[in-house]
Amino acid sequence: MGRHCHCHHHCPHCHYCHHHHIHLHFLHHLHHLTTSTSTTSGLTIVFSVLLVYVGCCGVREAPRGSTLAAVGVIVVGVTLAACFGPHSNRGVTPADMARLMARHAPLFCFAASGLPALLVLLPALRFGGARWREVLSSPLGSLTLALAAAAYGSVVQILFKAFATALVAFVQTGSWPYASGAEAALQNACAISSATGQIGFLNIAIGESPVTYAVPAYQSALLLGTLVLAGAVLGEFDALPHHALISFGGGCACVLLGLAGNALSLRRSGSGARADEKEEKTVVESAAAARVWGRADV
Repeated sequence: MGRHCHCHHHCPHCHYCHHHHIHLHFLHHLHHLTTSTSTTSGLTIVFSVLLVYVGCCGVREAPRGSTLAAVGVIVVGVTLAACFGPHSNRGVTPADMARLMARHAPLFCFAASGLPALLVLLPALRFGGARWREVLSSPLGSLTLALAAAAYGSVVQILFKAFATALVAFVQTGSWPYASGAEAALQNACAISSATGQIGFLNIAIGESPVTYAVPAYQSALLLGTLVLAGAVLGEFDALPHHALISFGGGCACVLLGLAGNALSLRRSGSGARADEKEEKTVVESAAAARVWGRADV
């Protein structure tokens, strides 16, 4: 039997058909890894809020009612976007990725900036003092960190599609799927740099802000960024009907509304905490002054 099997049906006794079926199943599974994150983003947000509310993972937060309402709006938006957004599972070959990198050079320059940006931010965070940390822990600073992590994660999703296709092609045929070693190094270096930036910026965002603020912002932005990037770069929006585009736009609007509400709630809770801290400091100073005057009278 040659390279191709001429069986009319997949037969269990045919060596080629058996392995061809396994390889196709493996490819199908790898391509679905990127889309499965879309359907579980809402659940991730909900479970993150529940875990920090219970405090079973070492972090305990008591979110305000306005925070829970904003998270609910974000979950609704994420669900709409995941249901009605692009769902194409077509593979992206290394050759496709090379053409995309040439056509959208700024996007992949951003992908390559993940590791350098993190190497700049970490020393600034360590030696920048309290003022720098205060900026990063503000609602705008934390949101910027979470959105940066999500942006890097969205690019990683596209690069991973090419890597998965290349890996499966190598396993199936044993041939080198890249046009050159430089092309392989460039694509995978961009993926590693973006993944490093994604993890690093997300860790800083969670460390500098409440989990109920950073995680919903990151997960929702990661989902929308992945879908928008796939739709724009891979042309997947062209296949969507008008009602799906309208529903997807409504989901994006819900996410933006929820993020704004969550930021406002965080700002109010931060102002209240600072006011309580200032009042407590005033009470302590007054008690200390009273003790000093009492000793002076004696």
